[in-house]
Amino acid sequence: MKRVIGLSVFAVLIVSILAISMVSAQEDDGYSPSLTSLTSPVSIAYRSAMDDSKPGALGQQGAEDINCERTKSNKEMCYYDLALGVQNAEYCKGSGILKDDCYRDIAVMVNLPSLCKNSGGWEGDCYALLVQKNNNLSLCNEAGTVYKEYCYSKIAVIRDDVRVCNSLQGDGWRNFFGFFKNFKSQRTRCVESVKTKTVII
Repeated sequence: MKRVIGLSVFAVLIVSILAISMVSAQEDDGYSPSLTSLTSPVSIAYRSAMDDSKPGALGQQGAEDINCERTKSNKEMCYYDLALGVQNAEYCKGSGILKDDCYRDIAVMVNLPSLCKNSGGWEGDCYALLVQKNNNLSLCNEAGTVYKEYCYSKIAVIRDDVRVCNSLQGDGWRNFFGFFKNFKSQRTRCVESVKTKTVII
């Protein structure tokens, strides 16, 4: 009888140790492999490469408890996922090479044009996406000079409408500066973009 009890206690002890080990293994990364609330293509691609057998789906609640600094996986992707998961642009600061993408995607997600200024080379694309979302062409005016042209040109291509190009600088300025005559104006490039269905700047 004592032997049976001893074996039972030993078996319970072994099972407990294994359970603790499994939990520890899941928490080592400090990052949940599947934030199911995220819908961005990058996040989906990343999650699909993770081990789906790990149950740590957090959704919106508890997502901020993720410690991206401890992750053994992709720390930058972790911060990107986290920023989108809780819709907080502050986490974009830790997303490294994904930072520009992060700010652009958050700006569109929360409909906040001012965040486009942080999206680097995606600034024009960021404003163009918001123009489409809000059907408000004037948002292109908030972009920097180069990105403003890209924004208007992209919308012109999407709408297949050269009238959108009228918001850009025309050829008149070249009549004064003759040595610029071989350069195409923003408006001309925009019209060509519509004709070729490719943004030219």
